[in-house]
Amino acid sequence: MCDVHAALLEGALVEGDRLRSLKAFNGIAHNAARSMQRLARLLESGATYRVTAEAERIARYRKGTRHEVHDALGHMLERHSREWAAFLRHCGRSSWITQLARG
Repeated sequence: MCDVHAALLEGALVEGDRLRSLKAFNGIAHNAARSMQRLARLLESGATYRVTAEAERIARYRKGTRHEVHDALGHMLERHSREWAAFLRHCGRSSWITQLARG
């Protein structure tokens, strides 16, 4: 378990759960937080072409319509964005995870 409210990653780790390398854990945490942030911003970032292209690929694979897949993908991305924002609010502005996510 990890303290998402801690200001620093080092303070977030629970004794006994520490990985052998804080540097490795920092890399994992950084990549995960940034990936969640990028996914949350995908619809607002002007990269709608990516969503459209991915919907096209999924529709071909699933033998569905691009429109149905695009709508479902859009709903999923909107839901993720809301949930991610709520999670970051829960963590607090000065938390390590919010700092990683916001860059």
